[in-house]
Amino acid sequence: MKKCFLTLCALLTVSISCQSKEDNSNNGEGTQTSTTQSQTTQPLPPNTQLTQIVNYQPTNEIFLNPERGFLTHQDQKSDSWQLNANWVREKREKEGLSLVLTIYYMNEFREQPISESFLNRIRNNMHAIREGGSKVVLRFAYSYDENDYNKGKGDASWQWTEKHLNQLAPIIKENADIIAVWESGFVGVWGEWYYTNHYTFKPADNAQAYEPRKKVLAKELSILPKDRMVSVRYPKAKLYTQNIGIENALTAQTAFTGSDLSRIGFHNDCFLADDDDTGTYHHIQEHRNYVANETQYVVMGGETCRPASGYSSYAECSNALKDMATYHWSYLNQDYYEGILNLWKNKCMDDIKRRLGYRFVLTEGKFNDNIKVGGKLQLQLKIKNEGFAAPFNPRDVQIILTKKGTGEKHIFKVNTDPRRWAAGNTTEVGAEITLPKNLTAGDYNVYLNLPDPYKNLSTRPEYSIRLANKEVWEPQTGYNKIHTIKIKN
Repeated sequence: MKKCFLTLCALLTVSISCQSKEDNSNNGEGTQTSTTQSQTTQPLPPNTQLTQIVNYQPTNEIFLNPERGFLTHQDQKSDSWQLNANWVREKREKEGLSLVLTIYYMNEFREQPISESFLNRIRNNMHAIREGGSKVVLRFAYSYDENDYNKGKGDASWQWTEKHLNQLAPIIKENADIIAVWESGFVGVWGEWYYTNHYTFKPADNAQAYEPRKKVLAKELSILPKDRMVSVRYPKAKLYTQNIGIENALTAQTAFTGSDLSRIGFHNDCFLADDDDTGTYHHIQEHRNYVANETQYVVMGGETCRPASGYSSYAECSNALKDMATYHWSYLNQDYYEGILNLWKNKCMDDIKRRLGYRFVLTEGKFNDNIKVGGKLQLQLKIKNEGFAAPFNPRDVQIILTKKGTGEKHIFKVNTDPRRWAAGNTTEVGAEITLPKNLTAGDYNVYLNLPDPYKNLSTRPEYSIRLANKEVWEPQTGYNKIHTIKIKN
């Protein structure tokens, strides 16, 4: 296997609701619990005067966050070692990796069902990644050897691929919560949709020619829940499988709707090798512009690859940082290609580690005073995204109150979408909370929590987003402490 940032400040005044133990629904995407009665509060009224102002200190620290950053690449064949939770934890703790790319090679099953032992390999690896606190970038392929293509064995027929996808469907559905993204795969050597024996090598630039490949992509999209994305190797793959032109690029209105168009992202596996990323864009500037727009709303990741000459001036830091920002990169393989990765050591590598994906920095918080039981807690937060991208999967946002010295806790869900906290932008989140009448007076810590929306992960701190601020992160809970208030009777 081989935008510059916007400066627009977007104002989001949001309403929030207090979730109860009995209220376990979250639009089908996860659940949250709390200690309070369920109730709905109002948006922050216009022209609200907030007298308590908190200025937060940013940090340059490099740290883990879910669904972003460098990843490690693990090929999986029938005779490969299987992942284990301790290995995943070690990758997190020692190398700062929260993503594992697993590519399952199935050449032996090209003309027969996937064996139960191989299916169990996938199940066990998923379990290890879950227990270890990370997520998976998933891909399936039939070959890792270009010679297989020359022998007519680079991939399988659609008839067999469809059967394999039906076998894989239950495993994928059961583990959707820990699938960061599914790289489409199956077609061609390495699953990169190029050296293919069954799906038309170098298809014409039209929807009809891409119809065989569309079957694979459509099946994958139908298996995954609608809150998850499938990524394709080339811009052409999205344009022609969906029979659209670049004028049909996603907008703020059409993004994150659950439609197929809103769920197809990109993985570029020859990033920065030359001026065209070795055929990724086919020297069509319009395709570059299209991807730059799309990746405001869909995932972009992948890896670098070996340039034909062994060196690429395009991979030098100045252009690498520019391209990662332009195309909103969220993840990058740390294992390949070493020659390009070495160009960044002791130069821009730390900056890349900080900025891959999202990096949320809380700059200012405003709060009301004279807060009473049954009264209002009003707040307004300024959050800057200093990363290359926004989160591409759904993410809950909560305000949590915990009473000092007791176990009393109250959780309020904020109706805002971090996927729209765009790279380079500062977002203002304003909220008004009606405090429960059964809340007891006293001193409370106020937290901003951005947990995974899936129930199985929602209370695990490894899956919550850490803010890039000093003295806010609580690793034992996954909460970000933003203020302390006194609530009176």
